[in-house]
Amino acid sequence: MKTIKTISFFTTFSFLSFTAQACDLSKAETLWNKCVICHMNSADGAVLVGPNLFGIMGREVASVDAFFYSFEMESYGDFWTPELLNKFLENPMQEVPGTTMAFAGFSQAEDRENIICYLQEYAK
Repeated sequence: MKTIKTISFFTTFSFLSFTAQACDLSKAETLWNKCVICHMNSADGAVLVGPNLFGIMGREVASVDAFFYSFEMESYGDFWTPELLNKFLENPMQEVPGTTMAFAGFSQAEDRENIICYLQEYAK
């Protein structure tokens, strides 16, 4: 059984430009509609087709107990950072061949930044 591990994200990783002040939360909420089909982002949220993304920043990759991850996803990175999530969200199936996440990704850097900000802002 896996346990969710978190790290002190705010002191360990830089935010680069991924701050709530730098993103458009209104646009992020619209973009989130592409994610909500498979994911939840709430403290008491369940696992849907994909894992709950609440508190993803600083969380160990592939660490939600109730979700079955591909071997490739389990082998991808250590902890989710804005930088790693940005790289992954550009094209998940290319970044992690074998992932079960059947999503083409967000090709625009601004869209990825907004989604990352959304996940940070609504995890509080």
